Amino acid sequence: MLGSLAYRCWWEGVQGWPLLWYALRLVALVALILFFVVLVLQRFLTRQVLEPLQSIIQANRRLRAGDEKAARLEPDPAWPREIQEIARTRQGMLETITRVSDERLRLVEFIRRTFGRYLPPEVVDQILDSPQGRRLGGQRKRVSVMMSDLRGFTRLSEDRDPEEMVALLNRYLGVMSQVIESHGGLIDDIIGDGVMTVFGAVTPRDDDPLRAVACAITMQNRLRELNQEVTAQGWAPLQMGIGIASGEVVVGNIGSASRMKYGMVGATVNRASRIESDTVGGQVLIDQATRRALGELVTCAPPRRVNLKGIPEPITVYPVLALGPPYELELVQEDEGEAIPFSLEFTCWPVIEKHLGPQPLKGRTLSLDKLYLEAWIEKELEPPCEVKLKLHTPLAGHQFAEIYAKVVEMDPQRRPPRHRLRITSIGAADWLALRRWPRREDGQSLAAAEG
Repeated sequence: MLGSLAYRCWWEGVQGWPLLWYALRLVALVALILFFVVLVLQRFLTRQVLEPLQSIIQANRRLRAGDEKAARLEPDPAWPREIQEIARTRQGMLETITRVSDERLRLVEFIRRTFGRYLPPEVVDQILDSPQGRRLGGQRKRVSVMMSDLRGFTRLSEDRDPEEMVALLNRYLGVMSQVIESHGGLIDDIIGDGVMTVFGAVTPRDDDPLRAVACAITMQNRLRELNQEVTAQGWAPLQMGIGIASGEVVVGNIGSASRMKYGMVGATVNRASRIESDTVGGQVLIDQATRRALGELVTCAPPRRVNLKGIPEPITVYPVLALGPPYELELVQEDEGEAIPFSLEFTCWPVIEKHLGPQPLKGRTLSLDKLYLEAWIEKELEPPCEVKLKLHTPLAGHQFAEIYAKVVEMDPQRRPPRHRLRITSIGAADWLALRRWPRREDGQSLAAAEG
């Protein structure tokens, strides 16, 4: 444009207003040309670049908002080849991300289901959802710990095939696990036929002691129902003891960086275990802290002061009988039946810390009911001493194997001392033999007497 003005001015001699008018027309022409160029370029960019990119952006926004239909975006054939390629690449990336995400979710769900059988589900969720869940260490929490254990299951397993015993144990644990989970308990560990359950480990609640006792009563009552089935199949009835203690524990990951375990440590855990070891079949014992927390909601038999291994001072335990609202539960007591005279000599050994006493003791049975054995023993055995019995059969027929029992009462006024024993471990054949063995001089059996 400047060259054109210089040419008109110097070579054609145009001066003044004509030159200015020429310059204005020239500027207007250039501006008009630029306007049309910009207008055409804008429409081109809008239709060929901006609108396709805006479509992709809008699809991404809808996808982020949860519209799964926006995940698939078909490119318009009128779009430039490069933008069509962007749209197809986006589609491929989304499909890859979706596939990888689905695979990851399936893997996480598989881990959750699998390890949820070995660890409490709440712990698995904590480990998967938070890096802090994998750190060593723990937190101090106030919980209620419940220990349950089958009486004499090890002895019972000696008379059956391992496959049968595992099937029976899994059947028992399946029933008990359902009861525990329905009461909000967290199964911390399964040790053979023993189960350690905690209430309040993940989220402490004010009613943890209440739920623990309600769970224990329900477990004992459900075991009675299960025993009706297993005894009909020729098994001796299962007997379970439950101990509950409340107090502070440290809950968290215990171990090393290479191997760790979610668990609890503290005096409360030890106290619950020792209380459980003092129980007999069908019994629920609670400590003083649990009794105090429940107040009038729980009904208990007269308390006992007991010395327990690992606990320096005697503690008070309360046998639970019933629980008030909102559960309204009663511990169903097994009918002891009529005590029938039963005279048979035996030899017994006190069991001291899982070892038999060095000197065998002589004794004689006096009477027998469904649960207890009255007997004379030549030496005083204080409750809750456990003994191993070997019955001597004077008649041909059944030969008894070893029987384990726990001393629950002892009358030192009589000589020799009179003991009341609760049978805790007996083989199925011995159990059936005791049920049929002649108890009276007229030869009437216990089963006939009960009928």
